[in-house]
Amino acid sequence: MFIHNPKYNFIYVRIPLEITAVLHTVKDFIDADNAKLITNKYKDKENILPHFCYSLDIKNRIGEENWNNAYTFGVVRNPYDYMIALWEYYVDGPPDNIAWCKSITETSDVIREQYRIKSRGFSNWLLEDKDYDYLHSFPFCGDRLTSQTVWLSEVNDIFAFENTTPLLNKLFELTGIPLPSFKGDVPHPKELMKKRATYFGNNKKAVDLIGDSFKKEIEMFNYTCF
Repeated sequence: MFIHNPKYNFIYVRIPLEITAVLHTVKDFIDADNAKLITNKYKDKENILPHFCYSLDIKNRIGEENWNNAYTFGVVRNPYDYMIALWEYYVDGPPDNIAWCKSITETSDVIREQYRIKSRGFSNWLLEDKDYDYLHSFPFCGDRLTSQTVWLSEVNDIFAFENTTPLLNKLFELTGIPLPSFKGDVPHPKELMKKRATYFGNNKKAVDLIGDSFKKEIEMFNYTCF
């Protein structure tokens, strides 16, 4: 998914499990010259690509010249929080989330599967449940341990959600609109840290798995689990 602001000619490439406050700021609080910003719309073309898509796919679809003439960016988050959010997407979200991913048609089977992975716990799901190594539908198709930066391989800049200043400064540079903070529901750092401690505990194998899989963004932004 992406949002194109035609007035300032920037493209915000969205990734699965994003912090929606970033989207609200980009979409609703930056003037687009009275244009309603529609997801996956570029100029007069709508629904260019379905659901979430790699920046490379967007670039290929709108054309390299159009892409290169726009300012493009994306936002990543702490990968330990990212993986917890994926787990919660399945165990705390509506059963449809699992039905789509695992191609389960019977509601009773979906609820049973949701209970199964929730009862076994986050660590077992992450380390042992090979049925979820590859995800087959929304929020994305692919290896569940795919680095967030893979989605953003073609953008000009990648920002960290946890450090808002560089992104907000860049948006001000582009638009002249001061944005003191993201608008919307923003997770509190202390709560995120507490949740990471609860989910990962002393499980070094789980911590190392995320560290190895999301090495690029960890090195870019010095992310840690604890």
